[in-house]
Amino acid sequence: MADVVYPYDQALYSRAYLNCYQRQALVRLGETVPDVPLLFAGSLVGTDDIREQIIRRARPRYDFESPVLDPAALALLGVTARETVVDDYAAARDIALEAIAASGFALLVIDVFYLPHCVEYRKQHVVHTIMLTGLADGAWTFVDDNPASLLCAYTFPEDVVAAAFENGERRAVRTFTTAPYDPAAAATGAATAFAARLAASTDGLGLLADAADLLTSPWTAPDRAVELLYDALTVHLGARTCLREYVRRQLPDPDTDALLAASLAGTADLQGRLLIGKVTGTVDPAAFAVGARALRDTEARLMDRLRGAVLQRQ
Repeated sequence: MADVVYPYDQALYSRAYLNCYQRQALVRLGETVPDVPLLFAGSLVGTDDIREQIIRRARPRYDFESPVLDPAALALLGVTARETVVDDYAAARDIALEAIAASGFALLVIDVFYLPHCVEYRKQHVVHTIMLTGLADGAWTFVDDNPASLLCAYTFPEDVVAAAFENGERRAVRTFTTAPYDPAAAATGAATAFAARLAASTDGLGLLADAADLLTSPWTAPDRAVELLYDALTVHLGARTCLREYVRRQLPDPDTDALLAASLAGTADLQGRLLIGKVTGTVDPAAFAVGARALRDTEARLMDRLRGAVLQRQ
């Protein structure tokens, strides 16, 4: 049976940059809170941060830390997020059902080892979230990634979901409440937060300046170097996709949008080189360095343009 894909913007709300919790929350909140894209003011992440998390700390790209769901940013939209840690599934069940009755969903923290639709089923323990949407006739309906990382709707017996929760590393339920908000004040608040984040940015673009060096490092296995760089660039691509959505709403400017488009294209080109390298077993460091330098220059121009656009708006 074919997966039933949940209706959402697959390019914007992808797993390239957003972790499972962020994506599920944003997709569902966006159905009732029209200004959710303002939260992408927090997607202005620097390449230094990406390098630190993905290259140096070897953090999985699906677990990249970013301030997209910052409580202050959510509050501008009348949204309050809460995580409740419980002792057992019975308590989680009550909280989830109450949240679903109030807002239509609840995020349950589980272990993918116990969910049959996950590629890690009975193979690997990974902390994850699923978006519960209803319980009927002894079965939960929920939304989660399919093997292609698309959000799909599933229905599983309650005991399956209970096992995934009870045997997980972290027993928690994440819920959201919404309240009326002032759209104009939300836009102003998001702009203020974005300006502050931009002013505080000290990104040295080291990821792009030194990318080719990792490919020739005698201390890193070639396939590992390719994998790390691919993951880092994937996060960068996803972050710039989300940033573009915010900028189009708040700082509409053809030149800025063109630079964002160029950044996305340059990142995709480097990713393509790495994908070929995964197949052939080699990546040309010199050619890769040329592309990385071009992307670095694009990013530098983009940051300058954004600073100018923010100053004009203030």
